[in-house]
Amino acid sequence: MTLSEENPFPEEPIRLPPARRRRARRSLVPPSADERAGLLAELARRAFPSFEFFLFSLLCGAILGAGYIL
Repeated sequence: MTLSEENPFPEEPIRLPPARRRRARRSLVPPSADERAGLLAELARRAFPSFEFFLFSLLCGAILGAGYIL
């Protein structure tokens, strides 16, 4: 039994439309230090729960507790 010598991978790269190539080249992190600092501050603010989260979870717990009792 012999294996074929054909390459299973295509030899030419797939041609993407220009819009997709531009999107692929864009970086996720802004290049300037000020923009990176702003992005990190925004991500840090969104990563931790705020006071409203705890308030609404307490309210939902009270509603569920009242529903179980009734």
